[in-house]
Amino acid sequence: VFSAENAWQKVHTQLTETQAPIRTLNTRKFYQIAASIAVVLGVAAFAAYFFTQTHDQQLFAAKDVSSKVILKDGTHVTIAKNSSIELVEGYGTNHRHLKLKGSGYFSVKHGEQMPFVIDAGPLHIKDLGTRFDVDATGDTIYVRVDEGVVVIYDNAGMKITLKATQS
Repeated sequence: VFSAENAWQKVHTQLTETQAPIRTLNTRKFYQIAASIAVVLGVAAFAAYFFTQTHDQQLFAAKDVSSKVILKDGTHVTIAKNSSIELVEGYGTNHRHLKLKGSGYFSVKHGEQMPFVIDAGPLHIKDLGTRFDVDATGDTIYVRVDEGVVVIYDNAGMKITLKATQS
C-alpha cells in the first residue's frame, strides 16, 4: 500500500542530508568589504581622471632667460626674458588667439580654419603662415617677418601687411 506520508518522510530525509548548510552572512563583514571596494574604485576613478586630463597651461612666462614653448597646435614660441604669452580660453579648439606681453619669436603652424592671432596691446598680429618676431615692450610695437606674411591691424580699422624681410 502506498503512503504519501512515508514517501514524504523519505524524500524529506534525503533532501536534508544532501542540502548544503545555509550560511548566515555577517553584515558587518559585508559592509567592510563593500566599503573597501568603494574606496579602491574611488581612488582608481580619481587617478584615471587626473592622469587622462590634458592640463593645458594658459600662461607661459620667461623671467631671467628666454624660454621655448611648443603649443598644442604645433606652433613654436621663444619667449624673451621678462616676457609672457597667455592663451585665450578656447585656444586650439575654437580659435588660436593669445596675448603677448614683452617679446617673442613665433614659428607658426599654419591653419586655414583657425588663423593664429597675437594681441599685443592695441595691435593684433595675424599670421598667414610665417616665422616672425614681435617686440611689444615699450610704446612702439616692432614686428620683423623672416618668412611668410603677417597682417597687423587695430580696432580702429588700420591694417598693414608685412612680407618676409620687411619690418
